[in-house]
Amino acid sequence: MRSLNIKNVPDEIHVALKQLAHQHRRSLNGQVLKLFEDAVGRGRSDLRPDADDLLKRAAALRSRCRGALTTREIEAAIRRGRP
Repeated sequence: MRSLNIKNVPDEIHVALKQLAHQHRRSLNGQVLKLFEDAVGRGRSDLRPDADDLLKRAAALRSRCRGALTTREIEAAIRRGRP
């Protein structure tokens, strides 16, 4: 496997990468490799989806919802969808 040395990384990018790595329980190197894989469309399909990413996406979707629908709202939606 080849090595890659990246020079002149701005401090704010380095800090952001370290934070991402920590959030995803990866090393800094592992996080950068994952970003590279995603960027070139060659993510490892043999690995399970990242649980933290899935949980964040689910939380974002839940935050956009206003809560449970009432029976009346569901029935009205069904009626609107039928002739």
